[in-house]
Amino acid sequence: MTTDEIKTLLEQRLSPKRYAHSLGVADEAAKLAARWDYDKKKAYFMGLIHDITKNMSDQAHLKLCHDSGIMLDAVERRSPKLFHAKTGAYVAKCDLAVEDREILTAIAYHTTGRAGMSLPEKILYLADFIEPHRRFDGVETLRRLAYQDLDEAMLLALRMSVGYVLEDGNLLHLDTVQAMNDFIIICADKRQG
Repeated sequence: MTTDEIKTLLEQRLSPKRYAHSLGVADEAAKLAARWDYDKKKAYFMGLIHDITKNMSDQAHLKLCHDSGIMLDAVERRSPKLFHAKTGAYVAKCDLAVEDREILTAIAYHTTGRAGMSLPEKILYLADFIEPHRRFDGVETLRRLAYQDLDEAMLLALRMSVGYVLEDGNLLHLDTVQAMNDFIIICADKRQG
């Protein structure tokens, strides 16, 4: 599919607000890719499609998971906001014929993060967090940091995310805990290095 065809598909599947968010993430991902020496076209593409299933109902997500063999862990089953990452990666692979493992993995972990994140995973995670439509305390600091030190930006973003999840009384996914621990170690080693 061409970029224009994907945009048309996304306009049909997503709310206007989510579609604007996806465009913002795509643009931000391309900018981060340019800064951190990653393929800008791939970054734009993964940013564009990362939320392709976001506006599906919880029931539709669960049906897709059941029908396609997507396994949800105990936290994911109780956290509908996490459904779209796994189903989005599945739809990208099966409906959009995306074969690039980097893109599929970045989509699958763009909500939780994980230990050992690759460059494209960091780019998508941060682009989703700092795209221009985002408004929250600390976003400007995080935006600046994302262009200065990607690992420090990841650590700050994960700390913010953990704070939001816990403040709302939601379950914290183990992948997020492991990602934060990973970046605590990475950043501490860099500072001592």
